[in-house]
Amino acid sequence: MKRLLRILIIFTYLLLITHIGKYVLGFFYMDFLPFLFEFLLFFTYPFFFLIIMSLFCILIIKKKEFYSYLIHLLLVNMVFIIIFYTQLLSPLAFKIDFYLKLEERLKVVEMIQSENIKLMKDSDRYSLPEAHRWIADDGLVLKSGKDIIFIHDAGWGDNYSIIIYSPNNSKPTLDASYGDIVHINKIDTNWFFISFT
Repeated sequence: MKRLLRILIIFTYLLLITHIGKYVLGFFYMDFLPFLFEFLLFFTYPFFFLIIMSLFCILIIKKKEFYSYLIHLLLVNMVFIIIFYTQLLSPLAFKIDFYLKLEERLKVVEMIQSENIKLMKDSDRYSLPEAHRWIADDGLVLKSGKDIIFIHDAGWGDNYSIIIYSPNNSKPTLDASYGDIVHINKIDTNWFFISFT
């Protein structure tokens, strides 16, 4: 039984590390697998936690020598639940991600404004050089008037988010083809974050 409890504790730590690792990998444009893993985990973890709670109730009554293992397992799972389901690390991870990529994005903005990067044929999209593709999801950069749009998270279905560089520092106005705006947030001078649904 002690071995089983140790395995469950280690497994929960791995879930926690994977969740945090998702943000770290995301900084380097390698976030697909962790996000896919979390998408599946979101629906399967409640069953895992139900098993843990059942085990907790049974052993706490019958075998008090396992008390310290059970408390450890319960605490680790509570930490995981709080971080995973509240997305507690998301705002911090977004800020880190934004400032890590800011210098490269400014280089791309300058290249677009000086027309060193051309629009793709019959499109409002730019094909970024391989060295710069990591600063936008799928390497997608678009232009709307004078505003330059970096796809932040291509998302699932119609849900996605963008980061916009506005040269005149004014709140961006986008046509309905981009989708329904959930919220607009100013990140920094000339930079805005917009999410759509």
